[in-house]
Amino acid sequence: MGLRGTPNIEVVSHIPLPGERFSHADIEQELHRPFVYIAQRGGATGFYAISLEDEKRPKVLYCYIVDDPDLHLGSGCIDPIKVRQAD
Repeated sequence: MGLRGTPNIEVVSHIPLPGERFSHADIEQELHRPFVYIAQRGGATGFYAISLEDEKRPKVLYCYIVDDPDLHLGSGCIDPIKVRQAD
């Protein structure tokens, strides 16, 4: 049986998020800020904003889930912090 994970990454903490397996799509992080944004798609589409200020105890700061996912077609929430301005 092979090893789990990869030898060049150390897991410091884990925060379980609700959702189906493989439903968390994109992870965005700016290295100079202690936050990470995780997109969720399929079923409950939305995103989570998580604080990594204390990396041993991450916490969900904000969660947004689309009210009516049946009206949301396509691959769901991707690039959660990429906001485009309207022309």
